[in-house]
Amino acid sequence: MRDGLADELANWMRRGYPYEVVALLLGSFDSADDIVITQCVPVANQALDPSRHFVMDPQGWLTADTQAQSLGLDIVGMVHSHPDAPPYPSHADSASAALLGTRFVYLIAAVDAGGAVEMQAWRWDGQMFCEQRLQCR
Repeated sequence: MRDGLADELANWMRRGYPYEVVALLLGSFDSADDIVITQCVPVANQALDPSRHFVMDPQGWLTADTQAQSLGLDIVGMVHSHPDAPPYPSHADSASAALLGTRFVYLIAAVDAGGAVEMQAWRWDGQMFCEQRLQCR
């Protein structure tokens, strides 16, 4: 992950509290199939109850894809918050991961009313989520 991006994401998550916020992560896959995240593109949450779920605005996906292509990058993952809940994948997260595949990184951020943010990265192996270690570069 680009140095400083984690702090930017944490501040954005705090501003979105108490709602789930979501963004697409742009970057590249290196030769070891590791993911290099360079930026994020916020996407509107269109869920009926945004404090408990997120539904990504389809136009946001198209915008992120256009931005990625113009920069020679790919959409490599997504990030979303879990207000007042731990940064572990939910059943809904598993359902979306099953559709998006195993190459994506899923960054989940626990955010509480005091502004604390804890982020954990995950990768879907086709059956379940596995913790993924992130490094800042």
